[in-house]
Amino acid sequence: MSISDRPHEYALLRRVDLESTKIDERLIGVLTDFQLVDLHNKKKSDKIKTYLKNSKVLLCSFFAEWCPNCHYDAITIKKLFSNYEAMGLKIVLTMDYSSKEKSLLFVKKHELKMPIAFGELGEKNEEKRNRTQFYHFRKALGDTRGWGAPFHIIIKNGDQNNVGIIMGEIDEKQIMCFLKEAL
Repeated sequence: MSISDRPHEYALLRRVDLESTKIDERLIGVLTDFQLVDLHNKKKSDKIKTYLKNSKVLLCSFFAEWCPNCHYDAITIKKLFSNYEAMGLKIVLTMDYSSKEKSLLFVKKHELKMPIAFGELGEKNEEKRNRTQFYHFRKALGDTRGWGAPFHIIIKNGDQNNVGIIMGEIDEKQIMCFLKEAL
């Protein structure tokens, strides 16, 4: 089955108050501590968390290059970045579960211009995945998927305790309504 033959895995945006759900809010800190790479200037950039101060809405998207639904979602992410960046939306893409080379090919193929980070794993290894912060965060939120990509964290006005999550592909209509209101 080719990527284009795969069914979509849409998920709705839901708000999560990390304090009231007893989820360790430090996990968000870990996930936003990844070092960004600016592919256009060929230099290391800031960490993801520095974007919290400079954005009305920060969308942290986690992708894997081998994931069919991530290929679908790359189209949506590219469109959101193009349409809303000037209004205060910042998007950072974390590529996980693949080598840097394969991840960079994914970014190039989809012409994604936002800053990227490389996640905790450079390979698809289930045993190692089970020990990552990202895996523990997803499971604490009730994500039943094995690999959990695509996965999106939305942080509005830098509030790391009250975040939005999307465990699957972005529902474009819903996210556009959210962004029009938030920006």
